[in-house]
Amino acid sequence: MRDTDSTAEPLTGPTSPRIGDAAPRYATYDPTDGEVCVAVANAVGETLGRDPARMEPLATAVDPDALASLVGSDRPNAVATTEVTFEYLDHEVTVSSDGVIELDPLAR
Repeated sequence: MRDTDSTAEPLTGPTSPRIGDAAPRYATYDPTDGEVCVAVANAVGETLGRDPARMEPLATAVDPDALASLVGSDRPNAVATTEVTFEYLDHEVTVSSDGVIELDPLAR
């Protein structure tokens, strides 16, 4: 699932997230390029300082095809913004069809 040419933009927010007390971090992606799952994995990897190829597969948290169909380029006539939220690697991840990924650390 690793793509070195990901469309995810650099994250904004704290530079060293602390689980439980850190503010959410944000990344952006291009919803028309069909690479939303790559963008999510890269954003989480950047947040955790880990290589996305060595992380637990995103598919353990969310169905990649369903995610892409809900927020990706498979929505040609959509008029409303859609958001999908799921837990992945101690983060609540919200992916929006307008190209925003929010990563909110979970308190464990």
